Amino acid sequence: ILKSSKSVESKSSTQFRSVLVVFQFATSIILVISTLVVYGQTMFSNNMDVGYQSDNKLVLNIRTADENLPSLTQELLNLPEITSVVLSSEAPSQDNENNNYFKLLEPNADGILSEPKIINYHNMGFGFFEAYQVQPVAGRLFDEDFGSDTIEEVTEGEVGNASAVINMSALKKFGFNNAQEAIGKTLESHIRGKQHLTIIGVIPDIYFRSIKFGLRASVYTLYPPRFSVASLSFETNDVASLIAKVEGVWKVNVPMQPINLQFLSEMMSAQYQDELTTAQLFLVFSMIAIIIACLGLYGLSAFTVERRTKEIGIRKVMGASVKDIVALLMWQFSKPVVLANLIAWPIAAYLMLTWLESFPYRLSAIWLVPICLSVGLLSMIIAWSTVGGNAAKVARKNPVKALRYE
Repeated sequence: ILKSSKSVESKSSTQFRSVLVVFQFATSIILVISTLVVYGQTMFSNNMDVGYQSDNKLVLNIRTADENLPSLTQELLNLPEITSVVLSSEAPSQDNENNNYFKLLEPNADGILSEPKIINYHNMGFGFFEAYQVQPVAGRLFDEDFGSDTIEEVTEGEVGNASAVINMSALKKFGFNNAQEAIGKTLESHIRGKQHLTIIGVIPDIYFRSIKFGLRASVYTLYPPRFSVASLSFETNDVASLIAKVEGVWKVNVPMQPINLQFLSEMMSAQYQDELTTAQLFLVFSMIAIIIACLGLYGLSAFTVERRTKEIGIRKVMGASVKDIVALLMWQFSKPVVLANLIAWPIAAYLMLTWLESFPYRLSAIWLVPICLSVGLLSMIIAWSTVGGNAAKVARKNPVKALRYE
């Protein structure tokens, strides 16, 4: 098609071809930069310190265990590979919007009583924080040796007494100056009746769900009827055998219900599945866009080289080497790629910085500089690889044939 229309080729049509190549490469560069940023943010999120130990843990759904839960727990503990079995209302990555009103009964340092605050809360069993290696900043954690930690359901008109653990974000929300100051203070809330919860400990902030949601003020209580998952800590290299044993224990104790068992690490990774899917889509479209751009650049170079056949022949007669001619042609076809980079970089940077704003904790914007430069260099290498062979082939031709070319 290009050969048949070369006699009517005009400057405007040549420029239009160049514009198409620039557009194709700019699109490719934007997609490649986006792919790298999305992958980078996903890896950053997965590798960020969440504040607890998540390795070697299985999460077992115990909602259907009912009255068989005590025997199920004991038999799981009897397995030599299992080091601990702790119960809770949710496991990490399962965090929902469990909110309730909590009011600090004691006045603050200025003698002012605070208003009730809506705060996220969880129910954790004995040993939960220890199993996840969360150490208190002040005070203690839930302990069976103390008889007052568990929430008991009370009737209307009565007030229950139990214990609570809060995180550092809740500490600030309640207006405490330091962690030790909160120990012994009382929170009032309505959890299975009116409850007075004595703050027995303060723990660091932990990311119970994706870092996309940031940190939240949280109160941790102990109310067994709300337990729905068991976290199984294990030490073994034969994970397949362990899973088979856990399934066997489940079938004995809860024979009529299917088991729901997952690795905590996989559950946490699944929180970023949307980002991984986005990155994979970007990658596929990037490859398609690069192929199309290379086809366009190759077509443009083949067409241009054909039109400049006599010029190349004259340059060779005048003493130009193959290397000189190839360098000349490659530089000419590098210009659209350089222009495409200059167009794509600010667009990609704007789009990715806007996307990253949805993450409270994200890659530093400075990472866009090496990413853009690397993608720019990659695009140049692809362009040189695309046109280099064709340019070298033409440059090696006998100048006599070039001068006789029509």
